Amino acid sequence: MIDWEYEAGEDFLDEFDSNVSIPNLMFWCLGKGYITESQFNVWEKDFSECVIEAQCLNYIVHDYDGDVLLYALFSEEEWTEEGRERAYGILAEFIASSNTYKKRLLKFLANN
Repeated sequence: MIDWEYEAGEDFLDEFDSNVSIPNLMFWCLGKGYITESQFNVWEKDFSECVIEAQCLNYIVHDYDGDVLLYALFSEEEWTEEGRERAYGILAEFIASSNTYKKRLLKFLANN
């Protein structure tokens, strides 16, 4: 993912966003312990109210704009390489756990 960003000059999370069902990701993260039930409930409320941060992969995976998003998989006040690697590691684990998402990633990489 990070290599793709360097080569494409684009943000992977922005470009791959439509390939991920955010509810699937959030349920998986809850089950794996990456988020708590309380965090999940806040996300679920925001998602049902169409809050953009709750529906966008970029915010959910790696939040770094200074305002810590309660249900982000990894939050930090300022962007760091280490933070991005941790956040992308969680997303990579999610993708690797599903044949459907592995196929979507391979198709995305082949076309981009």
